[in-house]
Amino acid sequence: MMKVKKNRYYNFILLLTPLLYCCANASKSCSVTDDMKLLQEYQHSEMVFRLYVANHGAFGETVTLRVCKENKNEFVEEIELRGDDYRPKIDSVVGRNVYLHYLYTRDSSAKKIEDIDFSSVVLGEALLDKKTLRYNYIFKNISRDE
Repeated sequence: MMKVKKNRYYNFILLLTPLLYCCANASKSCSVTDDMKLLQEYQHSEMVFRLYVANHGAFGETVTLRVCKENKNEFVEEIELRGDDYRPKIDSVVGRNVYLHYLYTRDSSAKKIEDIDFSSVVLGEALLDKKTLRYNYIFKNISRDE
């Protein structure tokens, strides 16, 4: 009897998981809210990549990179990025790789172009589980001399 109950609960959880996943993504859309300002739009095949800035008052600003299917305006994914002092720009999309850069100021002895670690600029859910993302985000810093 105990084994039957365990199997029922296990089956219930298996059926419930996809439903919860769909509901979580259904709440996200490609529409813009009043607190978001478009920074950049980049189109690649049927996808559109949009960078938005949102002001969070005392907590500063964050940048949201939202990926949508262009023709259906269907949400694909989004990641939150640091945007307090410097804001990222999309350079290109090649296959599943999205190349972005920041323009952080560095001293003149530093490299002109350097890699930025994913965890240094990404915030929120994307930082917790990078493997769930459909795209591979590659960040560079193109330094400016002070």
